[in-house]
Amino acid sequence: WADVVSFATAHGQDKFAFVNTATGGSLWGFLAAPYTLLGGVLGGTFLTMASHGTDQLLVQRLLGCRTRRDSQKALMLDATFILLQFGFFLVLGLCLFAFYGGVTFQQLGLATSDEVFPKFIVENLPTGVAGLVVAGVLASAMGTLSSSISSLASATYLDLFQLTPLARGLDAKGEVRWSRIFTLVWGVLLIGGAMLFTDTKNPVVELGLKIASVTYGGLLGTFFLGLFFRRTNQADALTGFVCGLLAMVGVLAFTKIDFTWHTLIGSAVTMLVGNGCRIARGWFAPVVKVEAGQ
Repeated sequence: WADVVSFATAHGQDKFAFVNTATGGSLWGFLAAPYTLLGGVLGGTFLTMASHGTDQLLVQRLLGCRTRRDSQKALMLDATFILLQFGFFLVLGLCLFAFYGGVTFQQLGLATSDEVFPKFIVENLPTGVAGLVVAGVLASAMGTLSSSISSLASATYLDLFQLTPLARGLDAKGEVRWSRIFTLVWGVLLIGGAMLFTDTKNPVVELGLKIASVTYGGLLGTFFLGLFFRRTNQADALTGFVCGLLAMVGVLAFTKIDFTWHTLIGSAVTMLVGNGCRIARGWFAPVVKVEAGQ
């Protein structure tokens, strides 16, 4: 326990403080710090609400349940497994840190920290166990990619393509054919997008969360508008979403605020603009007078 307290207060910084401006020397420095307690708790809460409550990737799985009660159970079970999963990842990272004597990945001759675990697998695990671990990694990656591509293709077909004249009069075979085309297109786009980040030095998990946080804020804010503000219409929500997305572009371009705050900022801007549009619409809407007897 004494070692824990000593580490938490090392270098004059209280790492357990919710708002620890000593991390960056100022409030902006605190917001720019990659990992803080408040950023993890508050920012992580909004990020999880967006990923598990609005993302088609997970929602399409919940819709496969027979009843709403079953989908709620599945969501709670998923949250439990995620907690155990990330706890295991943290323990695994600590074990690797201890195994290599606390040296950095640069001292190990690696380009990024993502290469530490593959290095351990190749150099230290028995042949059979190493093969099983690699197969498990590939299997989990394939499952995640297939769900992502399926959700993108489904949203493209149902929300965009069906509004076009090409979708009129399609039979079941035509619908399947177009769904396969969209699946192929999104697969190519995802591969091309991934190739743009092959030279990045950031961890893959952190990079993925940064990319998702750009749109998660607007998406979550749009759902909040529909849930808590009943008089908000589609135009208000769409305007709020666009403004939230533009706000995130501005945050990325002109500030150094860390990605843990992006979803919170985007959802806040979306709700503020959406409610502003709703209030303005009520002020400027024409007043219809109803005479007696009509």
